[in-house]
Amino acid sequence: MLMGSHRLAKPDRNLLRAVSKALPPRHNRRHEGFFRIMSRRVIASTALFALALSACTTVSVASNPIESRWVGHSAGEFFAKFSPPISDTDDGSMTIYNWRGGYKRIKLQDGRTASVSCTAKITVSSSYVIRDITIVSDRPGANGPSYCTELLTAG
Repeated sequence: MLMGSHRLAKPDRNLLRAVSKALPPRHNRRHEGFFRIMSRRVIASTALFALALSACTTVSVASNPIESRWVGHSAGEFFAKFSPPISDTDDGSMTIYNWRGGYKRIKLQDGRTASVSCTAKITVSSSYVIRDITIVSDRPGANGPSYCTELLTAG
């Protein structure tokens, strides 16, 4: 026998048959990597989509002229202009103020006079910025259906 030369044994045919029967057909194994990569891509794209959705914040669109005028402004500015709130309630990082003001006697469109005022709940962030205004009670205004709108949107 020569040094450094080794002869490999012939593979056992029965063993090869058993292994090849246990494995899926060759054409399926050829595409196995493709499906693994595609499933990773699907998972990755789904994760990115979910991340993008979670990054979206809920931004309320002002649904009325009062919100358009005051949401995003300082509550101090509002209270200085129209009078301080009558009460407040803490709600986590927000404070909800109950406000009533604008007491006035006005002439209505039909010619009658009426005593009017406006009541609202004003939600304010911890940085004292108005986040929401909900009108609690309102009366017809001098120029339209809402005294609160006339009062709180006037220049």
